[in-house]
Amino acid sequence: MPAPFTFGNASPSYNDVRNFRVFTEDFSAVKSTRIREATELEFTATFINAFNRHRFTDFTATRNTATFGQATGSSLGRIITLG
Repeated sequence: MPAPFTFGNASPSYNDVRNFRVFTEDFSAVKSTRIREATELEFTATFINAFNRHRFTDFTATRNTATFGQATGSSLGRIITLG
């Protein structure tokens, strides 16, 4: 514990605390149809990040540059798999 009216030794920023919230919705659907008694047809669809929401990452933190504060990366986009 720091003494009263003094600063502690905590970092000025924590990347895992000071960041944008993550919005991602994942859905999956499966349809099975019996063709005969021993034969079945199955269709699957998986949607990862279904609404294509992005989380911007890797901000430029170098002061006195033209790109200060700009995001240089983002999370993965929508992924759809069918089977």
